[in-house]
Amino acid sequence: MLKRYTTAENGKTKLLSLIYTQDEHKIDNKLIDKDAYSVLDTLNANGYEAYVVGGAVRDLLIGCKPKDFDIVTEATPRTVRRLFRNSRIIGRRFRLVHVVFPDQIIEVSTFRSEDATDSENNIFGTLTEDAQRRDFTINSLYYNPSNSRLLDFHGGFNDLNNRILRAVIPIDVSFTGDPIRMIRAVKYAVKCSLEIDSEIKGAFYKYSKELTKVSESRMVEEVNKILLSGHSLEILKRLDKYDLLIFIMPRISEEIMRKNAHLNNDLKELDKAIQSGIQVTPSDAYAALMSFIINKKEVEKLEINDRLSYVMQLLHKALRPLGIPWKILIEAGAKILETKNIEFLKVSKNYDKQNTEIQKAKKAIKALTSNIVKNM
Repeated sequence: MLKRYTTAENGKTKLLSLIYTQDEHKIDNKLIDKDAYSVLDTLNANGYEAYVVGGAVRDLLIGCKPKDFDIVTEATPRTVRRLFRNSRIIGRRFRLVHVVFPDQIIEVSTFRSEDATDSENNIFGTLTEDAQRRDFTINSLYYNPSNSRLLDFHGGFNDLNNRILRAVIPIDVSFTGDPIRMIRAVKYAVKCSLEIDSEIKGAFYKYSKELTKVSESRMVEEVNKILLSGHSLEILKRLDKYDLLIFIMPRISEEIMRKNAHLNNDLKELDKAIQSGIQVTPSDAYAALMSFIINKKEVEKLEINDRLSYVMQLLHKALRPLGIPWKILIEAGAKILETKNIEFLKVSKNYDKQNTEIQKAKKAIKALTSNIVKNM
């Protein structure tokens, strides 16, 4: 193991990071995607420092092939955009670059300054500063496949080996600054079989209500990741254990507390399918999550052309406060009806605005939402 030092303000030498070599971290570079390699090579060839970071490094360390590769670099978004014709700059709070390949997107971000605030996130900094902004120690690992060196700024390598999840940013700042980090903490703990540090556990109960401040779009994105993780049942149970799920999906929290066998079995099957490599869409996942809510006999009492509309209303109400996109809501409702062998009026693939079935559901849900708001 190598060590990198810097000079502190008092003039004394200070340990900056640990550097693990191939013999120590044992990452297999064959698991690194060729497109990610291409992006790293281009950045390095043009004189810019660049690393694989985050979940991809965690997966590489435990011998799994990562699904996604995030890259950080000292190059600014404009520079990255100039180097890759197949790229686009996205984001407002913090500008990122998506390098687009035929089968995937590689996300490239610039090192962030330690002094950047949520309103001034586009202040770029150094690698060291970027490491100080990472949420958990296991996410503060940077890997350079060109020399096979793993940079560890906060003991994340040992934490991963010792199966412990610890924070980098002070908890009060971390969970109030971005409440989504509480969900991610639970997700990381389940996926990587980590024990959550007691300080983090205590903060869950203290800051759980902060989740109500998260935008619908960000919350839906996080729930989608949970459902498609291959560990959805355990993650949802753990979120409920820490009183977090009730602020994300109250109805699902109730069913987990009731030990709903139907829900448990459907999520087990969903996780099993994903772990076996079967391609699952968000609508498939929501259908598995919400299948328990449908009473076949009740639905079959309705006219055939009213059934999908009715199911969509049930899903919308049960999934509040999530704002599930219409396309997913329609497809999930249809999949549930098909699974239960209930006849219903099919809708066109393009979800034509003139389709009376969908319009009827939208109006009903709008009225339902209005009533909920009035009664609050």
